[in-house]
Amino acid sequence: MRSLRLTAEQNLLQDGVRRFVEQEYRWDERKRRLAAGLRHDPEVWAKFVDLGWIAAGMPAEAGGFGGTDEAAIIAEQLGRVLALEPYEAVAVAAARAIHSAHDYAEREPLLEALMSGRALPVFAHTERFMRDDRHEVAMSARQAGEGRWMLSGCKSPVLAGPVATDFLVSAVLDDSREMLLFRVPVTTSGLSLREYRTIDGRLAADVTANDVRLTSVNLVARGESARTAIDEAIDHGTVAAAAGAVGTMERAVEIASEYLNVRKQFGVRIATFQALRHRLADMHIETEMARSMLLTGLLALAEPAGDHRTATISAVKARVAQAGLFVTGQAIHLHGAIGMTEEYVIGHHYKRLIAFDWLGGSAGFHVEQYARRNIR
Repeated sequence: MRSLRLTAEQNLLQDGVRRFVEQEYRWDERKRRLAAGLRHDPEVWAKFVDLGWIAAGMPAEAGGFGGTDEAAIIAEQLGRVLALEPYEAVAVAAARAIHSAHDYAEREPLLEALMSGRALPVFAHTERFMRDDRHEVAMSARQAGEGRWMLSGCKSPVLAGPVATDFLVSAVLDDSREMLLFRVPVTTSGLSLREYRTIDGRLAADVTANDVRLTSVNLVARGESARTAIDEAIDHGTVAAAAGAVGTMERAVEIASEYLNVRKQFGVRIATFQALRHRLADMHIETEMARSMLLTGLLALAEPAGDHRTATISAVKARVAQAGLFVTGQAIHLHGAIGMTEEYVIGHHYKRLIAFDWLGGSAGFHVEQYARRNIR
């Protein structure tokens, strides 16, 4: 994935994922699941586990058999069909946070439980009023004795929060502002969730901690280790989400092209109209530019966490979001009135890209982040 050509093994992975999702995620089935209000399909997630996809994005030393490229390949194919499963939130962002917490005693058992499907930990870091510094959070932890803390605050939005078994919650120590990362089981007393769906139909929640009592058993990382874990989760999660967005816009171009070749006006296929062909060509160009930025993001993940990597991934997020909204917006225009209906698929591709732009900071926010880290 980091080069223009996939390896033989990556080609097999890509083909296998595409065949599976095209069979499992037929449009009518997705609509049925949303209409029924289904939260999470354990059978589908179990198939992900059996196929090795949950472990595919993790390095061999963590019990996986792939890495960032493999995670991107899977996320891209899931993006093509607007999958509802929390792959990026659990198998990428949370897994990377846990993997980087080398001093956490339960690190290996939790990773094994995640990759075997027995645990669904979700990274809970975003807050409504976060500003420039990703490490400046309002969630607070105050000391309540040796090795004991009281956690208070709210994380919002937390994608996949309603299906989580545990949350990886970032907080700062009241007196010293030291960064902490806690594992908080969803059943913990004092923890509450307000559940909702994002514009594209995925589950999310506001997670509120009201004097949640924690001990050293819950502490995943602190200080620089916690900051690194947060960086790993955000950076890897953002690139995986960008891969999903590329898959979504790629499929939107295909759907629009198929429609133009079927729809007729004045007895002529509208695919022959030069103005429409130019618009379709622009959509192709934007999709390939987004793919180039995705490759840039994958290369950046090979670097240590720091300003340069953060700036590069902000550029990836901004450019892919801009391209995605353009491509899917044009796809709706090319469909005419049917593209605006809830029953037809193409508008839902646009909604997925709106959600991609919104979650984790908009394109405008990431342009500012890129400029702040590159202009001195």
